[in-house]
Amino acid sequence: MAILQANRELGPGYDEHTADQIMELLRQPSLSLKPWQQPGWESLSDRERRRMIRHYSRSQGPLPMNQIMPVLGVSIALMAIAGGYDGGLGAFAVLALDALVVVLAVLKK
Repeated sequence: MAILQANRELGPGYDEHTADQIMELLRQPSLSLKPWQQPGWESLSDRERRRMIRHYSRSQGPLPMNQIMPVLGVSIALMAIAGGYDGGLGAFAVLALDALVVVLAVLKK
């Protein structure tokens, strides 16, 4: 918007320069946009799309391990208790709880 306002103030002699600036902005990937929101996403091959998504997910940082690790630490004790009381079903319930915590932590991220 600032480019267009400056163009209005400078007059019609700067139309070509303004068009070049806008095209340059469109060519640059925006940091705030996710890869699938970038202009030209539809024209990319599947391999290029996967590579962009992989790069984007790696740039978002590691998983929130400070939330996951305490629960997994407690689940060791729960696994021993549940295995002693109910055998396989109790152990399965603890594993399901662990999986739920991991999934929720990832989705919260």
